[in-house]
Amino acid sequence: MQRVIKLCVISLMIFFCNALHPQVCALQNGMYPNAVMNKSGEIICSAIHWNVPFLPVAQKIGCDGKRMWTDDPSGIFLAPSHGVNPYGLHEYRPPKILPAEDGGAYFVFDYNWLLDIIGGIEYFKEKTYIQRVSPEGNLMWGNIGKQIVNEEITNGIGSFTHFVEYASDGNILVYYRWYHHSNESELGESEIYIQKINKDTGDRMWGDHGNFVNPKMTNIILGSTEQTYLLYNDYVLCLNKNGEELWYKKILEGFDLNLYQRYATNDYGDVIILYRENEQIRGMMFNNNGEFLWKNKVIVENGYKIFHNSEIKNWNNKGWLFATSDVGINFVDIAGENINIKQLLLPESNDRHQKMNIFDNNTFYTMVTLGPFEPDGVNELKIYRVNQYGELLWEPVSRFIARGVDSQNSFLLGYDNNAYAVYEATGLFDPLWRPRGTFVQKVDIDGQTGYTTSIKSNTHVKNQQIYTFNTPNPFTQNTIFHINGMNPAKPHFLRLKIYNILGEEVKNYKVNTSSQHNISVQWNGTDNMGRSVCPGIYLYQIIMEGKIAAKGKLLKGK
Repeated sequence: MQRVIKLCVISLMIFFCNALHPQVCALQNGMYPNAVMNKSGEIICSAIHWNVPFLPVAQKIGCDGKRMWTDDPSGIFLAPSHGVNPYGLHEYRPPKILPAEDGGAYFVFDYNWLLDIIGGIEYFKEKTYIQRVSPEGNLMWGNIGKQIVNEEITNGIGSFTHFVEYASDGNILVYYRWYHHSNESELGESEIYIQKINKDTGDRMWGDHGNFVNPKMTNIILGSTEQTYLLYNDYVLCLNKNGEELWYKKILEGFDLNLYQRYATNDYGDVIILYRENEQIRGMMFNNNGEFLWKNKVIVENGYKIFHNSEIKNWNNKGWLFATSDVGINFVDIAGENINIKQLLLPESNDRHQKMNIFDNNTFYTMVTLGPFEPDGVNELKIYRVNQYGELLWEPVSRFIARGVDSQNSFLLGYDNNAYAVYEATGLFDPLWRPRGTFVQKVDIDGQTGYTTSIKSNTHVKNQQIYTFNTPNPFTQNTIFHINGMNPAKPHFLRLKIYNILGEEVKNYKVNTSSQHNISVQWNGTDNMGRSVCPGIYLYQIIMEGKIAAKGKLLKGK
């Protein structure tokens, strides 16, 4: 009887906790989460399960906030425990994710196997695996996946993954580092290899260990639309999307490359590097041919720092957003000119983690981890929406997401133009119980939180809510705009206008909405003159009664 009462109390606590904190628990006990969004708007999460060994786990969250791969709150396990010998995954290195076309996903992770314990010191061998999960959440490549290296013919003691991307032929490229023994007791050289994995079978396509890449120690790997860059010491290696060398240049001579600088690229393959020197934030930028467009330019004065755990974000190829220690957000354009977006009035923090998501040419979301705060010393996660003039668009200015969060999190922008925070949170008992794990929270463009809110776009037409999205997105030849929520009793016309990233009109449709509640409009990727438009990012607006009823963005591929 006492056990039944206890279970009922716990159930009520969870119920009221979810009512007060409508975030979705994606992976209970999941640490160090990673997340991506697939083309259907579903969120695919990976994490490291709080267990010994630390096992890789994953889950898919639907557009309605429900778990899709399993009802088990721990998610699906991508690899099993093999008794007492394996150690599992390293902290801070969750499985990397590539969403698959069919709604499933590929996961790449590094699994540690205990070799020996000598003098109280544990020695491990680290192996890299790739696992494929079906759209329904089933493991397709065995209970641990396929190993990307044939360890029987190598001299190494282990490998770990740097970067994963799709090759130009649709197969998978895994960039990994392989360690070699220099003698029996010391760790020797490490080398960078690229292995191509067959997307259908998981088989190695480039031999036992892949293709050797020039740099022996790579600090940074950046992927743009057409190129992948490997930065190390004084050199930059540029590869195409089949792992083939395009150029290899010594262009960073005298520059102290390290992980505390900020790096980013855009769709054109331009690379920007921001760093601190002489109490200033400086920068350099080179193009996809390895030619400097500007170098050692002062971006921000006054001794501010760049937070080492905050990202730099490409803003529709016109420049980059980045955060500084003055609790401000800065914008630097492609010419190296700085515009301070906003001195956001955020609480001071010793270790602030900030990420941005671009909404359109004029606005963006920013997600900030603040704290720690007294009396319990926990962090808080908040989201803001800011326009190009630095004005905060919500009242109150921020949306509280959670307390007791870790700094490793993901910030996604949905095709519905809503923002999605994927974060690790510790267990809390105040005001009610919340388990430790990986959570997902949605914030719509009006600042409403939770999956129970509408998924509407930015609506300005009085007394009417318009729901709009396009599929597929991204697309190559045709995409269909779905416009829902029309009032069939009120006949009128609407216009669908499509613009390029420069704000130039590309296509203009006039649609009769009489007697229709839901409308579909197909765009074949041509402009008003019937010419095919170039691949890239496009923006659209739904115009009704002379006002913007909804807007969004889409991506045209090759």
